[in-house]
Amino acid sequence: MAITLENSDLNWLGTFASAVEFIAKDILSDADEVVPVTVRDGDGNTVWGALRAVEDGHLVVGRQRIVIADNITGFYVA
Repeated sequence: MAITLENSDLNWLGTFASAVEFIAKDILSDADEVVPVTVRDGDGNTVWGALRAVEDGHLVVGRQRIVIADNITGFYVA
């Protein structure tokens, strides 16, 4: 499974965040194993690791909690 979601228009971050959250939850509901993801935020920082959870408006990737809304500009599943 390979998924690439990217956003370069800051006007659509709210809608984009909803799509990322929906897809991340769906992946976790179907996953029988660890799912490696890469997440890029609005500041250009990149986090790579195992998608562990989606909770309280955050992605949990590895040991990091990443705010979804108005922050994520890239979400990639290997």
